[in-house]
Amino acid sequence: PVWIFWSGIFFIGTLSCALGWLRAHRLLAACRHEQEAHQHSSHFIEEERRVLQLIAQGASLKEVLDALTAAIENMAPGCFCSILLLDEARRHLREGSAGSLPPDYMRRVDGLEIGPDVGSCGSAAFLNQTVIVTDIATDYRWAAAKELSLGFGLRACWSVPIHDSK
Repeated sequence: PVWIFWSGIFFIGTLSCALGWLRAHRLLAACRHEQEAHQHSSHFIEEERRVLQLIAQGASLKEVLDALTAAIENMAPGCFCSILLLDEARRHLREGSAGSLPPDYMRRVDGLEIGPDVGSCGSAAFLNQTVIVTDIATDYRWAAAKELSLGFGLRACWSVPIHDSK
């Protein structure tokens, strides 16, 4: 009976220590997550400030767009960011900033006519809505150009129309 009593005490003590460790581990994980979120938002504000400073200094549109794509790629490692503009007739895509996409890829995209089934960017510009393609190899909008994109290692694309004041 005595050994059962002490075994029970030992078990309760061990359980209490384990629960305390688990609680401390969870609190530390939450603190780390909060710290990472703070660092990410600080980084975002720093990048935003840098782009706004270029605008305030009268930098060219190309310089501002290049800074913007670089900032986005910096905040989303492993992703490519480009900005395509519509020509004056609002029918063809023109390179605004290629980010770190290969120059040969951008040369082939520059001047592409927009339409409902013209990849993600051409479709988004034509439909005036966000287009998210999770698999370029199987999406119908990429049927005509999937070999081009897949050949450059691109597998998915998210395109969002951004409007100026007009």
